[in-house]
Amino acid sequence: MTFAWLSHDFRMANNLGDAVNAVRKKGHRELLEQGDATRAMTKCVWLQKPNKRKRLRRLLLAQLIRSTLRTARAWNEWIGWTMTCRIEPMIRSASMV
Repeated sequence: MTFAWLSHDFRMANNLGDAVNAVRKKGHRELLEQGDATRAMTKCVWLQKPNKRKRLRRLLLAQLIRSTLRTARAWNEWIGWTMTCRIEPMIRSASMV
């Protein structure tokens, strides 16, 4: 039973991460069409594992999360949902971010 939950939790977290990345891609394309390339190199900042982030990337992520980008909103919604879902592995995962 435990392994089934872990597998389900992993798939759910993976799908949520993919959804945030899809929002990031769409927003990036829209910004590029408007001539704004300031977010061009942020993919790895959003997707990198928390324990692998260097200080500079952590600071950049904090700045991005506070921005008005749709990716920031999707990210915050994902973290917010995860923290309130009452599924312990998901909560631990979100708290590492």
